[in-house]
Amino acid sequence: MAGRTTLRDFVSAGVLRGVGLADVTFGSGQPVFAQPSIPTGTPIVDYNTLFRTGDVDVNAGLNRLTTPSIVRFGPGLFPLIDFKAATQPAAYGVLALNCLGIIGAGVDKTVFQLQPGSSTKVSWVPTQAAGGTNQLYLMRLSKSLIVCRDFTLAGTDQPIDPNTGLPHLFNGFFNYITNGAQFYNVKISGVPGDATFPPGETFGFNCYKDQNSVLTYVEVDGYTWTYSNSTNPDGTYVRTRGAHRGGSPLGHNNSKNVLEQGCNFHDGFISTHTSSYSGSPTDINAVTSGVQTAYCSSLNNGQNQGWNHENTYGHIYHDHPTTTLNNTGWTGNHMLFDSCLGDNPDITINEPIWTNGFANYHGMFIVRIHPTYNGVTNTQTTIPKVIKNGVQLAPISVSSQPGSMMSQSPTTNFVVVRA
Repeated sequence: MAGRTTLRDFVSAGVLRGVGLADVTFGSGQPVFAQPSIPTGTPIVDYNTLFRTGDVDVNAGLNRLTTPSIVRFGPGLFPLIDFKAATQPAAYGVLALNCLGIIGAGVDKTVFQLQPGSSTKVSWVPTQAAGGTNQLYLMRLSKSLIVCRDFTLAGTDQPIDPNTGLPHLFNGFFNYITNGAQFYNVKISGVPGDATFPPGETFGFNCYKDQNSVLTYVEVDGYTWTYSNSTNPDGTYVRTRGAHRGGSPLGHNNSKNVLEQGCNFHDGFISTHTSSYSGSPTDINAVTSGVQTAYCSSLNNGQNQGWNHENTYGHIYHDHPTTTLNNTGWTGNHMLFDSCLGDNPDITINEPIWTNGFANYHGMFIVRIHPTYNGVTNTQTTIPKVIKNGVQLAPISVSSQPGSMMSQSPTTNFVVVRA
């Protein structure tokens, strides 16, 4: 799949700009979302008190915590060396189970970067033919995680996987079985993927069996950026753009009651923002339930798709989502809904902003519902409610490529692709 070659960057709140491209303004009139609160009495420890001369990387200091605590970092480029084994096949750039969170000095000012080429775990990456799951991650903290804020987590090119001829795959942040974890002003980049199902399906940000997570101003970038020791006048570290190999920017896998606010998921090469299940697709206890987004964007992600929902139930509410597709194929869609475990009647898309889409759809918003899913008839029978400019749009179903411009208007209708 061909993605665009020019990256958009934030130039002001809610505005993305790319060289030679029109600005994309997402979340017009976007409110200012509150910073996360920290419970009174939570220990906060400065990283400088944990660091020792001779530490190989930041993981050593974080594992000196004897009392569960949040760790505060100042500005700095903090290296991660290799993936540390927990129990094969799981390994992490940072595995700090007493760390209740990280507070940095700001995105691109506090940077945790996997040292290029430092991994010794290429043999742990399963082949696509063999199946299984890629369990290499850049960072995993405590299950009692409270807050992560104001830092960048950057993946880089690792040793070549002989099975693919490309730098080996891994995942980004692992939000693992937490309850009420808060993420604020965090950027993740350079997490490669090469498939839309495991093990080549990877996640920049993986929410797994979590509950009540809140993501605010989280950005996941499908490009690889390598940070140098030099800084810009604003104190951010100088970075150089590399390969475009991003997997799924974010996955909700068996997540419950999650909220995203002001987030930006962009340039995933192979996949897109995904809400789905963990394990077996026929296990009703493994589904994601309750997903709300407010003023979030999914831009130029893989599969010519904006937001993917598979076996996702409960209250699904997207408020002012912005979606830009990466090509104009007729099955491309701004949101997809598939299920094999029953219908979800509670899906609302409120005041979406969108660009691109198949030309003959006359600029209408596009939802896709496959006829079958996981080998059975798709059980998602209720068409989502789409509201634009205060008007509930009427759905128009399409099961084959229209040969001419459709007559309906994007102010009154939206397309439902059933193919």
